[in-house]
Amino acid sequence: MRVWPVAVVLAVLVPALAAGCTRQAPSGGRQIDPAVRAASAVTGLERTEVPVTKGQATKLLPLFRALQGTPAEDRPAVAALVREIDGILTDGQRTALRRLREERRPGRPGAPDAPPDRRSGPGASGPRGQGQFSPERMAAFRGQILDRAITVLEGRAL
Repeated sequence: MRVWPVAVVLAVLVPALAAGCTRQAPSGGRQIDPAVRAASAVTGLERTEVPVTKGQATKLLPLFRALQGTPAEDRPAVAALVREIDGILTDGQRTALRRLREERRPGRPGAPDAPPDRRSGPGASGPRGQGQFSPERMAAFRGQILDRAITVLEGRAL
């Protein structure tokens, strides 16, 4: 199954949409929902030379299904599942993911330009404004990216 078209769409949409799936970290910075980060990692690895293997997919599927059924508000449970997911990835896969993040970072050669105003773009319109998605939209996006990661893993586990 070819996932390139979907991977390209995710490569463009995930950074923009994940900006709305953030919460304020205690340090004042923003933190991406760990479930979104884990799902983005699995789908992002499809664009690298080190995608998830069949054996990894078999181990990851039950964790992603559990993550899908765990509310985002249950942070300790989500964090525990994401730690297990991260532990299944290899050092080479983590390196490939770091490389993908660096390539997306604004200001790097070949990286997309940063939006002139962070409040413009997805989630900026509507009553909440200020670049934030409503909780309903964040939950829908979280569900979609987790569904996509599960689909990728199911294809790999065959």
